[in-house]
Amino acid sequence: MSENTKVDWATATWSPVLGCTKCSPGCNHCFAIRQVWRMAHNPNEKIREANAGLVEPYQAIGDGQYVTKYGWTGEVRCLPDRLDWPLRWKQPKRILVPTLSDIFHPEVPDAFIDRIWATMASAPRHRYLVLTKRPERMREVMKDYY
Repeated sequence: MSENTKVDWATATWSPVLGCTKCSPGCNHCFAIRQVWRMAHNPNEKIREANAGLVEPYQAIGDGQYVTKYGWTGEVRCLPDRLDWPLRWKQPKRILVPTLSDIFHPEVPDAFIDRIWATMASAPRHRYLVLTKRPERMREVMKDYY
């Protein structure tokens, strides 16, 4: 996503997948939902189109009044045009993968995860911080690698 990030423990972010669904209590305060909503309204057409339709607002009742919240629509989008981003970055980085989704979401095909892993293997100068709330799928997909 970016060669610069405000995340203390990473120097870059990379989201070759966008969109998600909540799968655990850890998803209740999801950082990515707000970011994707914001980017779906970005003036840059390419950013706006990549994020459009992944998050929707809904009304919830909180403390006696309606509050607008946001939630995933359930659509998950694989973005092959982003697969080469780490290859372009010449200086070593600590890359957070992904920031706006979960590459082990059930809607992400195994073949696309293989392509993500191939990119990481092709740019070993970087350190990749892969986050997931779906460790069972990660274990299943990754068993062929180790």
